[in-house]
Amino acid sequence: MRVPCTGNPLAAGELGCLFSSLDYVKAHRVLTWSLPNAHNFALNWWLFLWIVVAIYVPGSYTMYTHMLGQRSKELYGGGKKAAAGTGKEVASPMAPAVEAAAPAPAAVSADGPRMRKHQTALEQ
Repeated sequence: MRVPCTGNPLAAGELGCLFSSLDYVKAHRVLTWSLPNAHNFALNWWLFLWIVVAIYVPGSYTMYTHMLGQRSKELYGGGKKAAAGTGKEVASPMAPAVEAAAPAPAAVSADGPRMRKHQTALEQ
């Protein structure tokens, strides 16, 4: 059975492509290494693809709902959210940076203001 590789939500297109390739992979032993070999390593690509299906099916729901949440946060939330426990708004990483960079302080030491006072006295 050949399934056309078309994309749609919930990863049906990717799974259709994977399922359509399973017969070919098993018949031609694509990317399959059997023991014994020089590296003492075995890989059954057909079995690996079935493991991917087992993980991909429940994982696609998680990925899709996360994508919808991120989309609604950006479109309807204004791109800002409150930081956990602080009550401050945090700019979204998608928002353009509009803040000007603050000038770097001259000769700031690890001791803070006390040392700065002594440094300015020495510079004069």
